[in-house]
Amino acid sequence: MKFKKKLIALSLTTIMSLSFSTGVFAEDMSKTTINNQVVKYTDVSPIAEKDYVLVPFSACMEALNATDINYNDSLKSASAKIGDDTVEFIIGSNIAKINGDQFITSSPAAIIKNRTYISTDAIEKMTGLFCSYDSKTGDISFVEPTFDLMNKYLQYSNK
Repeated sequence: MKFKKKLIALSLTTIMSLSFSTGVFAEDMSKTTINNQVVKYTDVSPIAEKDYVLVPFSACMEALNATDINYNDSLKSASAKIGDDTVEFIIGSNIAKINGDQFITSSPAAIIKNRTYISTDAIEKMTGLFCSYDSKTGDISFVEPTFDLMNKYLQYSNK
């Protein structure tokens, strides 16, 4: 009887502690695609926050065929080269750079579980791709904008 009570108490404690986490990790059930190519995550997953979604920097850069993917610990920055463009993110800042020109992201780049994360809108701004996020499944898609897609976006944003 004592064992059952301890087991129940331990189970409830675990459930309660998990329910108070700040972000929702999109586990293996969700998928991220960039131009229909599945992004391969190893030990990390996207994180859905209240107003934005963060994605692992390195995995997304690899899916974009980026080269020179680096993290500079002394500068607390992450960078990569996508084609002829160099992108840079300063950890803790929502100011990022493409070839030295600054742009603003919806949330700061962050280190979570020893991995660099950037917001989905950062990928939109640096690539010109359109992002859609399904909050029910956790799926994230980055695709080339088309006239039909832009028309649907404009109709949705005007509601």
